[in-house]
Amino acid sequence: MRVLNMAVPMADGVAIEQNWDTLGMRGTASNDVRISDVFIPDERVLANRPHGVIDAPLQVIASIAFAIVGAVYLGVAESAANAAIASVSGTPKAADPSFQRLVGLMHNRLRVASWSLDGALGAVGDDPTPSMDMFATVMAAKREIALAGIEVCDLAMDVAGGAAFFKSSPIERAYRDIRGIKFHPLTVEQTLVHAGKLALGQPCDEL
Repeated sequence: MRVLNMAVPMADGVAIEQNWDTLGMRGTASNDVRISDVFIPDERVLANRPHGVIDAPLQVIASIAFAIVGAVYLGVAESAANAAIASVSGTPKAADPSFQRLVGLMHNRLRVASWSLDGALGAVGDDPTPSMDMFATVMAAKREIALAGIEVCDLAMDVAGGAAFFKSSPIERAYRDIRGIKFHPLTVEQTLVHAGKLALGQPCDEL
């Protein structure tokens, strides 16, 4: 099986399926694109890669793309934390040690996740070359953001209380949106297996 990356303009035979009906990240409108009976000349095929193989082009593409993806989800978690803090600032809860601890935990998790992303961006650099170690570094950062982001959004719910349960709350949206990060490859568990294979000198170029 092969994976083709193609530049195809909207034309007869190209249709966007309105099937992005999801728990979160609804605003991305990541609908399927269906291509039927459309001739695509060779010059429109930008890449032709083996399916399920982390080859050199994918190492570079994924290292750039998933650093950006991680940054988006980190921003989702930060927005939830900021909204939660704003909801209790200036109230008696702000002087309650139990709430102070929750807010401190949110801040610590976000800081570590941010440092992970910064480290990954440093590894990628301005002009990345294919590197499995670079790929693994970005995946490790994305994993940290996934775990921290979900925890922070859960904590934001705890801090803000029942008001965060309403759809009018930005925390409710962040709580749903952050779940999407667990479905981006590599998953949090696949990331660990891949890192272990790489460290042990085992083949790690297949998904």
